[in-house]
Amino acid sequence: MPESFTSLLQKSWTYFTGHIKPILIAAVTFGVVLHVAQTSLTHSAMGSVEDRLGSIDIEKMEDLSERIENGDEQAFQEMMAEFGVLGEGGEIDEEEMEKLAMGFLKKFIPVIGVFTVVMMILSLVSFTYFSILALDDTQSALHVFRRTPGLILPIIGIS
Repeated sequence: MPESFTSLLQKSWTYFTGHIKPILIAAVTFGVVLHVAQTSLTHSAMGSVEDRLGSIDIEKMEDLSERIENGDEQAFQEMMAEFGVLGEGGEIDEEEMEKLAMGFLKKFIPVIGVFTVVMMILSLVSFTYFSILALDDTQSALHVFRRTPGLILPIIGIS
């Protein structure tokens, strides 16, 4: 006969309180790794933007952006002139705009690719860790961390 919902909740709570230490250790560890990965990739992405923008004054761009948000059409023209995409007569040169966009894209694709791979690996490792913790009757976070690398391939197989 199936157990009642309250019985399942009580068992889950008992399991959680009994395994709070390895759960918190893993949460903090994976959180720190995620923060470090995100911070380093953000700095890499910002470096790519700054390399691409070159000598453009960031403060001026922020000011122009604020003016554009407030409805100033002249600010948009000034920003496009700063990017060097205005052609003869103040029209946007589509070829220059395409070159600018492709430059940004070429800088960002590797950063986005690395970030995606790092997030996939982190998700896989954390899923494996918490699966082992749920299936093994252990209180040791170190024991679970030691078993995790050996079970990543089987976890990939069943995923």
